[in-house]
Amino acid sequence: MSSEEKTVAIRVLMEPDLRAQFKSQCALQQTSMNEVVTMLIERWLKEQQGGK
Repeated sequence: MSSEEKTVAIRVLMEPDLRAQFKSQCALQQTSMNEVVTMLIERWLKEQQGGK
């Protein structure tokens, strides 16, 4: 993402235990929760578009 691109916030509701596991795994992988969520959304969109 270039520095000129704007970002927006989204809110996700989940069980506290799921969030704790997610946060812990991200820390172990030395990546941010934001990076993982963005990657998952991009992957899901690509799958929905037939892998284009």
